[in-house]
Amino acid sequence: MFTIIILTFLLLAVALAVAIGMAMRNAGNRSWSFELSRVIGDAFGAISQAPLLFAVIVLITSGAPMAAAFTMIGLIDWGPSPPLLAAFGLGLTALVLGQIGHLLLVAATLDLLDRRPLELRAILARILPLLPSAMLLLILFWLAIGVGFAFFVIPALVLACLWFVVTPAMVAERLGAFASFARSAELTAGVRWQLLLLLVIGGIFWTVAQAMIGGLAAITGDGLASTIVYTILTAMLGMIPPAVAASAYHTLRAQKEGLRVNDLEQVFA
Repeated sequence: MFTIIILTFLLLAVALAVAIGMAMRNAGNRSWSFELSRVIGDAFGAISQAPLLFAVIVLITSGAPMAAAFTMIGLIDWGPSPPLLAAFGLGLTALVLGQIGHLLLVAATLDLLDRRPLELRAILARILPLLPSAMLLLILFWLAIGVGFAFFVIPALVLACLWFVVTPAMVAERLGAFASFARSAELTAGVRWQLLLLLVIGGIFWTVAQAMIGGLAAITGDGLASTIVYTILTAMLGMIPPAVAASAYHTLRAQKEGLRVNDLEQVFA
């Protein structure tokens, strides 16, 4: 186990060094800048404007299904293996709720970055019609990433950078799944080394944060308190990736296409 952890951090360190070098080289070839500090700062700035809303969304759409799964596993004697139908139903429910939460967080971040008032009912009215396409997008995305990982990781990283803003593109421009993939590829052209660097930084942050959460949960013991602490803190981490993706989309669109404040009103009208 210790060897695996060391190898993981070594791989992350190598990836970080390569990504930093290529991102700096690539930045000099553009007439406009894509600043990761701005993307990250805007994402956390959006979260800080509505922390309660973001927290409630992740707790309902991610924390609650996770807690339900832990509870069922702990309280129900499934025998040698859980019933296939029950496992499938629980997994499908968690998947749908998680995607709804992801869409909500992306839409809320875009509204905040565009200085629009947050109206949860209006956001729901916008994102729920997109849910079938969003589910198809989710399945295709992770299927492609899974195949990419099977071929020595690099193809998966390429696809992750290519499709970094696929969900924000769908939410903001009300596109279908395949059009969203194409739109993301268009917007991320020229900044994919920077996005790889952002992914590596996110991976390091996630690894350290999960280790700290596991340690805090272990301090509380092995019972219900530990499960609650782990579930809540892990769910809270889940608000960051959608906000960062939405911020990256907003920045790329502004830099490449001159997006101004309130331009999205025409899209959302």
